[in-house]
This record gives sequence, C-alpha cells and structure tokens, in this order.
Amino acid sequence: MPARTVGSLVLLDLTVPARDLARATGAPFEPAPAVVAELAKVCEEMAPMGRRMNVFGEAVVPPTDASAFEHLLAATGRDLRI
Repeated sequence: MPARTVGSLVLLDLTVPARDLARATGAPFEPAPAVVAELAKVCEEMAPMGRRMNVFGEAVVPPTDASAFEHLLAATGRDLRI
C-alpha cells in the first residue's frame, strides 16, 4: 500500500475510536473538517477490505441531518445511537 494510504488508515484508526472514547466519557470530540473529508475518501476506498477483515462493520444509514463526521462513522459501521 502507498504510504499515504497507510498513514490515512492509521489516522482513521485513531479518529473513529477517539469518538467512541469521547462518547463514553461525555467529552466532546469533533475532528477537523479537512481530516474528515480525507478520511471519508479513504474509507470509501478501503471499506470493502475493512469489512472482509472484520475491521469495519456493515455500513449503517446515518440520520438525514448527520454531519460529515457522522457519515464517516456510519460508513465504518458505527451505530450513531450508541
């Protein structure tokens, strides 16, 4: 894999679980829009492989008023209600 892809996957692996930790502790967490936009591209490209490797769950449908970050989370299989 190209180094940029590997770096983006590492950033994705830090960003998505950070939301889970923030949610569990009641802390706010909203990554920079530029980061979310870049990760959304990587996620779209890598999601099928991520699902085969059980890294991502099946995509969920985000609410109609979901933010770009919530769309990214839904693409990784995160249930936004929890």
